[in-house]
Amino acid sequence: QAWVAAMRDAVGSRDQDLHYTSTGARGPGTTSAWAYMRELLRATHATRPVDEAGDCWLERPSWEARLTTVEAVYADRGARYPKLPWEDDA
Repeated sequence: QAWVAAMRDAVGSRDQDLHYTSTGARGPGTTSAWAYMRELLRATHATRPVDEAGDCWLERPSWEARLTTVEAVYADRGARYPKLPWEDDA
């Protein structure tokens, strides 16, 4: 609840800005989309604990390990993306 209040204070009347990951209301270290996803999931899991029998990987105890793997694959793929579309520099 306090997190939502801090976010509302940070974005003012622009509710559409609640999804921005660079809002200072979250504090240092939470400016990436990956950190934001982890923060949201931890807040969700605080009220609805994870369970091995969860229907989705986000509801299971291994969610953070899988998200870390997805983040690493995404970062690797992004690093290999050509800087210029007409050059073979990947």
